[in-house]
Amino acid sequence: MRTVLLLAALAAVFPSTAHAQDGAALRVVRVTPTGDASPMAQISVTFDRPVAGSLDRTVDPTTILRIEPAVTGKLEWRDPVTIRLTPAAPLAPGARYTVTISNTFRAMDGSALPEPYRFTFRAQGPTLLTGTPVGAQDSPRALHVAPNQRFELVYSSPVDLPKLAAAAYLEFSASCGGVPIVRLTATSQRRIRDEDRPRIKEAGGWQRARSLDSLRRVVQLTPASPLPRGCAGELVAPSELVDQSPSGNLRWGFRTYGDFKLDSLRCADGEKFCPSGPLTLSFSTPVRGGEVVRRLRLIPDTKFTVRDTISESARWTIEAKLRPRFTYAIVADTAMRDVFGQPLRGNPALGYQTTGYAPAVIHPYGRLLVERVGFRTLAVQHVNVDTLVATVAPVPDSLEANVLGRFGWGTDSLWTKLLRGANTQRLPVHAAADHPMITGVRLPVSDATRAGAPSLFAVRIGGATGSSPLDLGPTAIVQVTDLGLHAKIGANEGAVWVTGVSDGTPKAGATVVLHDAAGRPLATARTDAQGLARFTRFGTPPRSSDSDDDENPRGGFEGFVSATLGADRAVTAINQWDPDLSPWRFNARAAWGDQRLPLAGTVFTERGIYKPNERVYAKAIVRSGALGALRVPSAGDSVKWLFHARDEGMLREVTRPLSAFGTSDQSVELPASAPVGEYVVEIQSKR
Repeated sequence: MRTVLLLAALAAVFPSTAHAQDGAALRVVRVTPTGDASPMAQISVTFDRPVAGSLDRTVDPTTILRIEPAVTGKLEWRDPVTIRLTPAAPLAPGARYTVTISNTFRAMDGSALPEPYRFTFRAQGPTLLTGTPVGAQDSPRALHVAPNQRFELVYSSPVDLPKLAAAAYLEFSASCGGVPIVRLTATSQRRIRDEDRPRIKEAGGWQRARSLDSLRRVVQLTPASPLPRGCAGELVAPSELVDQSPSGNLRWGFRTYGDFKLDSLRCADGEKFCPSGPLTLSFSTPVRGGEVVRRLRLIPDTKFTVRDTISESARWTIEAKLRPRFTYAIVADTAMRDVFGQPLRGNPALGYQTTGYAPAVIHPYGRLLVERVGFRTLAVQHVNVDTLVATVAPVPDSLEANVLGRFGWGTDSLWTKLLRGANTQRLPVHAAADHPMITGVRLPVSDATRAGAPSLFAVRIGGATGSSPLDLGPTAIVQVTDLGLHAKIGANEGAVWVTGVSDGTPKAGATVVLHDAAGRPLATARTDAQGLARFTRFGTPPRSSDSDDDENPRGGFEGFVSATLGADRAVTAINQWDPDLSPWRFNARAAWGDQRLPLAGTVFTERGIYKPNERVYAKAIVRSGALGALRVPSAGDSVKWLFHARDEGMLREVTRPLSAFGTSDQSVELPASAPVGEYVVEIQSKR
């Protein structure tokens, strides 16, 4: 058996040197920037082979690169193939630059450009990033703009205030009456401050180039005249401001506030049924929470709260314990004021009638056990239904593994198979409106002495109100038994403890069977006086398996255990994902696949990055035995070393014995032509 214990990635990151053929011309392979560039962009040119390869063979960069209009800054070789100019000051907004690479110099191999190389780019002007209270993002403040509101716009770099004032304005709907256009005056600009709200501080987004943050400016604009009240409008501003002319406009909508009124009172969650609240009260303008608590009354007199008395909002959630099917009124004191100091206008009261509870049926689902000694019923909670509809489908032995491996909803094909033998019960229930009740749905009891008698039942329960049926609920896989099973199954042995569900006493003489994921029996045992049964050996251990269709994967199901005592039979699933016995609950890591074999090991290198021609040193540590009982391998054990090349090749493959400490080490020299990429070291051990 070959076992891969660990893969270690090795990366060679030395740039390969391109060698031109005799007579091949030097080429430019990459230039930056292209198109629009930020004001602080670096200008770089990359050639296809080294030009400046050493101190005594460095070409003066000033003889190679020329830019018009001229840009002062630091011109240098970033590496043997790349020349770079770092501007000393921001580039002129809106200016177009032409970069020329001369053909009068020679690369290290003697090649030259066949002709001068040119490219152009444009320095981007101040770009509009966001604004307040009106901006690209939706903002509640933009719905209540004041007539004397001052606006702030954030640009990516300093702006020419007169040019911005000439280009920015407010445009209002014609239905508002009055002047449709209000001009804006750009009065000042400033840097972003630490105390600014996040919308301003993070202007440009999380992915922005933060090295340019210091260039950003907050520009304040003041309307030339008061804004019309209760009117929809748009703030129009240039998306980019350059010397020549504004380049396109952005339009951000807003609305000025009108009179302070009560707007609406409705259910907080917006659902059809709202029996007990809470309610949402909407105002036409923002009001402080403390004002809501002081100036509002709920009639009939009912205590209520709001979540924050300090904040300001036009919409408040009224938290109160309301009665179903009852009419309430919200009455506001006319002394109430909004955040703008306006008094309340119009009708100071709104009404709302709560509804009854939505018809509902709730019951446990999943894998369930119902006590055989007792009522033998499934407890179902329901409200506002007059009939329970219970569909109970027996699970034949041939489908036990499938059902334990998964249970589904109404669309599951397995449920369709089970429906063929299902029995449907219609149970009339009598309860007052909006009064929850619990009704026990009686379940069938299996007789294990009868051949083919089912132990599991798939149950789905719905309801009806008059002629309106409710959808069936989720599936419950139920067994009615007095046998409690506790199973712990390993790779080739296991233990099962059988007790009484009603009294907890051990059950002696019970026949216990271990089944694999397909339902085939693997081993049989009988419980002793303590209720314990042991499986010492079985041919094929239970293993995870997927269902025949992809509709409901088994999700770690490995098999199940059944126990039979007289007429009673119980089953329990074996699952890798058991929520109660998962290894993490005991601070232990689970082992999967090859990790279950009695072998463990690790391989590592002395570092993680190499250049061509360097030697890679690797070491392995190997242990035998199960996790928790590891030991040094026996004398004479060996490991195979495999040093993989990047592209499916092999650099070295050798088998070496382990030391007395269970260790081994090897090394390999990377070839000079090794391409850049990831390499893998692997060890294998045969068992």
